[in-house]
Amino acid sequence: MSAHSAAVATLGAPTVPSVARLFTHPTLDTKSVYRYPVRFTGDGGAYFRIWLRTTLLTMVTLGLYWPWAQAQRLQYIYSHIHIAEQPLAFTGQAKRMFRAYAMLGALLLCIALARGAGGLTGAVAGLILLLMVPAFMQGAIQFKLAHTRWQGQPFQFNGTIWDAYKLAATPIGILLAVLALSVTLAIMFSQGDARTASTIAATPMVLCVYALTPYIWWQVKHYQHQNYAFRSLQTHFRASPGSVAKVFVKSALVSVASCMIAAGVFGVLVGLSLSSLPAGSTTSTGTLLPWLAVFAAVSQVLPFAFFTSRMQNLIWTNTGNQSVRFKSQLGFKPVLALVCKNIALTAVTLGLYAPYARMAWLRLRLEAITVHSRVMPSQLRGQTLAS
Repeated sequence: MSAHSAAVATLGAPTVPSVARLFTHPTLDTKSVYRYPVRFTGDGGAYFRIWLRTTLLTMVTLGLYWPWAQAQRLQYIYSHIHIAEQPLAFTGQAKRMFRAYAMLGALLLCIALARGAGGLTGAVAGLILLLMVPAFMQGAIQFKLAHTRWQGQPFQFNGTIWDAYKLAATPIGILLAVLALSVTLAIMFSQGDARTASTIAATPMVLCVYALTPYIWWQVKHYQHQNYAFRSLQTHFRASPGSVAKVFVKSALVSVASCMIAAGVFGVLVGLSLSSLPAGSTTSTGTLLPWLAVFAAVSQVLPFAFFTSRMQNLIWTNTGNQSVRFKSQLGFKPVLALVCKNIALTAVTLGLYAPYARMAWLRLRLEAITVHSRVMPSQLRGQTLAS
């Protein structure tokens, strides 16, 4: 058997037509597309030991050990993510992470002290923090990818700080315009009543934030997934703002439906609780708290599972280029089942199940992704490919 035939047998058969539609370059041979399922081999017990040790050291050092804790956790997680049977590696140094961590902490402390002063000083401090967000986002993504390796080669992030600020300009501009309109309306129609003025000013802002959330989400994902790179390959992002908005709208409908279901369950449980009380006795707030917890859990878990599965599938299936693309098939039911299990076990164990929950969560999400490639892994090391 030739090396090429052995590779095909190991990595998967040539593509089927549905996969071929992921590629649009007319000169590339669609018969040579191979599938590389992502595998995650992390173990809850091994990660628990890392998590426990680093958590205790972070607490003892009053948070100063956090960069070292984060580096050790990422090193373990990345080393157990396999693409085409090759593991990733995280090479970020804790000392460099600590410098960034210390600078950020000092900046946030100065801003908190300035905001505590109130007035114009506090407003300026808040504005400075807001203006720093795009730079923080770009720097964090660039650092993480620059220190993530596959087959000994680093990933890159080609998004610039200028791109990050351009991304933020549109929603910030809209919010400022709506804020000016809200203040004008409040002055015109409040008739001097402070409560009415606050309501008139806040309502357009709240509605604007809700309306802009899908677009902001799309902008952030577009900025990230349009600029991932490996060697000569750079990804492109094809999901539209409308497709992202559809996921948000459907998730909102699921949230409304789950709230109605949870309200019904809450009513039944409260009714059963009250019926079990002796005649003439009254119930207390403490008696209702467990049922309120059930109500909150049921009303939030369903939309979270729906949003997570649909959004991951949309984002990653629309990420790639002419040589390599991704496909995500994360199911709603597996996400829902795992979220319920993780919440229950983490609550019962008073948080000690959290490391096991994280490993299970990563395994479910990562192994739902498959890489479809027209090139063999060995070719990615030095060959210039179409992107």
